[in-house]
Amino acid sequence: MTDQQIDNALKNSIIVIGAPRSGTSVLARILEAHPASVHIKEPRTLWKFGNDRKSDCLSPSDITPQIKKHIRKKLASWVLAEQGSILVEKTPSNALRLEFCKEIIPEAKFIHIIRNGYDSSLSIRDYWNNFRSGIIYNRTGSKTTVLQQRLKELSYNQVPFYVSEFLKRALPLPARLKEVPWGPRFPGLMATKKAIGTLGVASLQWRYCVECACHAGDQLPDDKYLEVRLEDLDEDMLDQILKFAGISKTNEIKTYFHENYRSVREGQRYQSATQEELKEMNKWIAPTIDWLNKRRTK
Repeated sequence: MTDQQIDNALKNSIIVIGAPRSGTSVLARILEAHPASVHIKEPRTLWKFGNDRKSDCLSPSDITPQIKKHIRKKLASWVLAEQGSILVEKTPSNALRLEFCKEIIPEAKFIHIIRNGYDSSLSIRDYWNNFRSGIIYNRTGSKTTVLQQRLKELSYNQVPFYVSEFLKRALPLPARLKEVPWGPRFPGLMATKKAIGTLGVASLQWRYCVECACHAGDQLPDDKYLEVRLEDLDEDMLDQILKFAGISKTNEIKTYFHENYRSVREGQRYQSATQEELKEMNKWIAPTIDWLNKRRTK
């Protein structure tokens, strides 16, 4: 594949970012409905190529020419294989490394979707507790399992870094032997979980993803970064998103949105949380929620 072919395949790239359980999948699937879109679902190990020993908090200094070419070529090959012209990519951990992603794909536009911090943190906690074996199942709208997708993403020299995690997720092992990370890996993730518990680490995952993405996004021009709230996602907001992304509102998008999307009421999980859960979350996310509210009114 020539550099020109890679550039052409990635010239219309949209990267959806956000903390886990914040609406990134919903938004990406809406954009995927466009006939020209190719939705690449969470190629987590691809983004870590050449940096597999590190956390997800990567920066432009972690990029080499080989790393940049490998990631671009892989993404472009998937777009061309599907005969598409619009790349829609979403990986929640990219919220921790927006500047890294921008250097890899300077053509990209970033859409940052934010959900109520309490609702998101509680949902992240539930995924830590219940879905860490999800690698053997299919993603919504996908014909392959997560494990099959991961094997396609991996370069052969990455395999040693992930084989233990994949086996723990796939095999019917006792819970104590299946202790593997879930979601964006900030430095010291598992030690933090051990110290402050699952809800605490889930809250910090939401906080770090939101803060990192907001601060990095503020450095980008308005035509490269858009910030939206999941609770505000209606047809008018969809029109703004499509205009920003440069995507036409096709009948396929209209149909998918009306048939599959249900508006999210802010605070749904918050209202059913216990006082102990709210107290625990407030320790970690209350300052960020206050900051976001002030940011929203600017």
